Amino acid sequence: MVETRHQTAGDPNNPNDPNNGQRQVADRQAAIASRSGYRSKLTRVKRIIAKFEGDETLLDMSTALSEIEHNLGLIPALRDNLEKTTERIIPLTEDPNEKAEEQQNLQPNLDEVDAQEDKLIRLRAKARSSETRGESAVQSMFDYINKRLDEQQIQLEVDRRLTEERFQASLNSLNHSFMSSSPKTKDVPSEIKLKELHVPEFSGKYTEWIAFKELFLAIIDKNSSLTDTHKLYYLISLLKGEAKSVVEHIPISGTNYPVAWNLLLDRYDNKMGIATGHIKTFLSTSKMTDPNPDAVRRAQITMRSSVQALKAWTTWKNNF
Repeated sequence: MVETRHQTAGDPNNPNDPNNGQRQVADRQAAIASRSGYRSKLTRVKRIIAKFEGDETLLDMSTALSEIEHNLGLIPALRDNLEKTTERIIPLTEDPNEKAEEQQNLQPNLDEVDAQEDKLIRLRAKARSSETRGESAVQSMFDYINKRLDEQQIQLEVDRRLTEERFQASLNSLNHSFMSSSPKTKDVPSEIKLKELHVPEFSGKYTEWIAFKELFLAIIDKNSSLTDTHKLYYLISLLKGEAKSVVEHIPISGTNYPVAWNLLLDRYDNKMGIATGHIKTFLSTSKMTDPNPDAVRRAQITMRSSVQALKAWTTWKNNF
């Protein structure tokens, strides 16, 4: 006796099922919608590539390499999903012309994804090279500054000794007079009330960025009693000039606080900009035409401050 398999309503394999055609159309539309989402992601990746290809100086930014690597990591899944959804759409397409078009476009679409991956790989290599060049350039400038500092230090020391010998007698007399007239000091109280810490304003100078950033994070960002809305308000109120123009268009709300902070990081957390700012300060030290103790002291302070700031920045960069 031959057993006969009965096809019932709702069976997708039953060609006589009236609902089968509707279900096929719905499945095809869902697959097309999924593919559209993956194509939108690919479009965003293309925009990132176009941004860096249009202005390769952006590759010097500290966030460039991580942004490129993030988008490069999206490519394999995008390619796989685009291929799977298209292969799902083809058998669900009844129109012969549309089916043929889907089949013809599959490989070119996958080739396009591969092309974007190649572009990202090239951009990643350039970003890594830029990062290495930046570190080498900073080291070279740092070595040059040390050499120039040694040369100028010798001349400054000669000027200092000549001028101090000239004024030593009057300085000794002034010190003696001051010590004689000074009242006896009282015992310093064991408990001293320290002055309240304040975050300085930031105008956009790279030489001021690290101090502003560290103080803001310590006093405002890590203050658990403040909401993100309060933190954004304080952040904008502490900015002026160019720095304020970076974020002043952002409405004050809690969700916009990390957005504003990241915009400032992208703009000013730039190792080449910071190093160049300190180097310009050092090189702008004016030549003394009439050396005197005050002029010598000011020149020493300016140059030493710039060099010490660069050394501190190098330590900070290596730690973070």
